[in-house]
Amino acid sequence: MSVRYYEWGVASGGGGSTPTSPSDALYGPPEQFSGSVTNAGATITFTRPTKWVHVINNDLADDLEVSFDGGVNYITISSGGDLKENTEVSSILLRGVAGGTDYEVVAGLSAA
Repeated sequence: MSVRYYEWGVASGGGGSTPTSPSDALYGPPEQFSGSVTNAGATITFTRPTKWVHVINNDLADDLEVSFDGGVNYITISSGGDLKENTEVSSILLRGVAGGTDYEVVAGLSAA
């Protein structure tokens, strides 16, 4: 019986699982950003393309808007809400609807 070694890891759960391919794997730990954004907006730029992005509106009063397509379309996240998207982007745009809106962004980076 031959044994196959996969230097890029195995699927969650370990032995007997189908190995993950490099395109399915994440590149290191997730990137995390936090701060406050006004209605003038801010760009969050990732070090590599993403596999997924989680945007959290930490503000208790104001809505937060996020764009995954360079500002053509925005999605509104209500105060205290969040949005999780499986998407491959290099950056996102954030803007507060009514002034300084607190946010947190966590993104899993693509290995390929």
